[in-house]
Order: sequence, then C-alpha cells, then structure tokens
Amino acid sequence: MREDGERVNLLQLEVQLETSHQTTQQQIFKMQSDTTAVMQQVLTSVLPQKASLDKYQEQKESIAIMLAAGDITAIMAKQLMNKLLESS
Repeated sequence: MREDGERVNLLQLEVQLETSHQTTQQQIFKMQSDTTAVMQQVLTSVLPQKASLDKYQEQKESIAIMLAAGDITAIMAKQLMNKLLESS
C-alpha cells in the first residue's frame, strides 16, 4: 500500500511538473508573439518616419550650404524652407 501511495504522489508531481512546463512554454510563446508584434509596429511606423526625418534634415542642410556658398539668396532659401516644411 505504501508503495502505491508513493507512486501516486510521484505521478501527481510529474503531472504538476508537466503542467508547469506547459504553462511556462505558453508564456514564452506569448512573449515572443508580443515581441514580434512590437517589432512589426516599429518596422511599419517608426522606421519610415525616421527616414522622412533624415531626408528632411538632409534637405535643410543642403539649403543652408547653398545659402552659405552664395548659390541662392536668403529669399530663395526661405522659399525653399517653406516648401520643405509644407511637404513634411
């Protein structure tokens, strides 16, 4: 009888361990899914905006360089900056 009780206890512990393992695996899977969703969001929304910001900065710097070199007047530079701001 005692051996049967020990076997039952051992089986119960094995079931608890397996259940805990499955729960942990489910939690890991959920975290991976959440991480994937966040990365997808970054790729579709944040990075394109960063590219636009970089493009804006480059165009702004180009206008400043042309103005400093005397290639354009201050009035032209202001008009270009206004167009740049409108398109952003």
